Amino acid sequence: MDWTGELRRRMFLDTGEGDGELTEYNCVLFPGEEHELTIQAYAPGLEELSRFVLPEVREFLGGLDALIENRDELDADLAQVIHYRGRVGLVWWSRGMNNEFVGIYRPDPAGWRFLGFGDIFED
Repeated sequence: MDWTGELRRRMFLDTGEGDGELTEYNCVLFPGEEHELTIQAYAPGLEELSRFVLPEVREFLGGLDALIENRDELDADLAQVIHYRGRVGLVWWSRGMNNEFVGIYRPDPAGWRFLGFGDIFED
């Protein structure tokens, strides 16, 4: 899928939410389609979002298909990508348990390193 191309066609909206320091911005890729994906990114403002956060999101999305293909035993659908304080979380919806879980990644010189499953908003 051309995730980065679709991201370039979409605008991020300020949700009015955040953690007190960072503002939450959202956009939806391929809305209404089978591969619909919400992107949620946190930044102090639009300038920081554009200059620092979106390049990392684009880089991550460039390898997203490989991550989806290598999900091993996960019986789940990808629902959301969250960029928060330099980490990226992939939010998966479990098909069998009606539950969500988040795989967390951090940039690494060799690519994006999987840190484990957990809460993207906790350090």
